[in-house]
Amino acid sequence: MISLDAVPLLKGFSSANMAAQKLAVKQILPYTDILGISLHPFVSAYKTSTFPFDIFRSIRKLTNKSIAITETSYPAQQFTITINGSPVLFEGSNVKQQRFYNSLLKAAKRDRYEFVLVFTFRDYDGLWNAVGRTDTLLVWRDTGLYSETGARRSALSLWQAYFKKRWRKKF
Repeated sequence: MISLDAVPLLKGFSSANMAAQKLAVKQILPYTDILGISLHPFVSAYKTSTFPFDIFRSIRKLTNKSIAITETSYPAQQFTITINGSPVLFEGSNVKQQRFYNSLLKAAKRDRYEFVLVFTFRDYDGLWNAVGRTDTLLVWRDTGLYSETGARRSALSLWQAYFKKRWRKKF
């Protein structure tokens, strides 16, 4: 299995040369059983202003092999970082995070993903503060299914319901 960042592979997500990216994927797929996808759609041209719900169909079109989400996240809180000297607002919210996970888990069921891993299960504000409050870590700080205080986010209920059904069927 290999794991690739979804952003340069999907139309409209970045300025990467899609033809070159897809050629590279085509060249490596014969040597893999599963295409792993690292999926953080807000770290793209879309930020959190909109969410292209056709993303999962685009991922499915990359291969007829099994797919796994090797890491994923979506911010449940708003934050601003500096990119190329200018402040950029990411309007994450609990509702947007829930919509993302709802779409992801529906696609995982429909397309029979091998597995789905959450990048950060609980927000890490404490770590962010301890290591100097960098923009790099700020991007991931508030993407947990639990807030920094341990409060459950609504996406957690989706996550638990999905896996409860999935595992009940396997055993």
